[in-house]
Amino acid sequence: MEITPLLGEQAAAIRKRCGLTQTELSALVERSRAQIARYEKNGEQVPSLIALAYRGLESLYRHSPDQQSG
Repeated sequence: MEITPLLGEQAAAIRKRCGLTQTELSALVERSRAQIARYEKNGEQVPSLIALAYRGLESLYRHSPDQQSG
C-alpha cells in the first residue's frame, strides 16, 4: 500500500478538522506534542507512519455521523 505524501500544513488542517489538539493527537500516535508540532510547522513531508495516522483520522472524520448529517 502506497501512502500519499502529506505536508505539515495539510497535517495540521486534518488535525484541526477532526477537532484534536496536538496533545490529544500525540497521545493517539504515541509521539510527543513537540514532535507533532514539528511535523506540522515545517513545510516538509510528514514521516510515512505518521502520515498514515493523519489519513486514518481524516477518513474517520469524513465518515462520522456528525459529518454525514451536516
